[in-house]
Amino acid sequence: MPHYPATLAAGLFTVLAASPAPALEMCSGGNRAERKVTCIVDGDTGCQARVNWRLLDIDTPETDHAECSEEREIGKRAEEWEPPAAKV
Repeated sequence: MPHYPATLAAGLFTVLAASPAPALEMCSGGNRAERKVTCIVDGDTGCQARVNWRLLDIDTPETDHAECSEEREIGKRAEEWEPPAAKV
């Protein structure tokens, strides 16, 4: 089965950006699987009710296991970024 990463990513972004659903929280605390939480682990990884998932063909900067100081700095800035408030 072929996959179309750019099309999938664009479609996912469009759906998520247009969705009135509340934002997912960043994961915190241990044992996410036992607690059955739904949260974002990092920029390309999440957890939903005992299942960890990762976005295909999307690589975001790491903070804990960065390969260099530049990647770590970019990852930290990404963690601190907040989207602009929605205009009604």
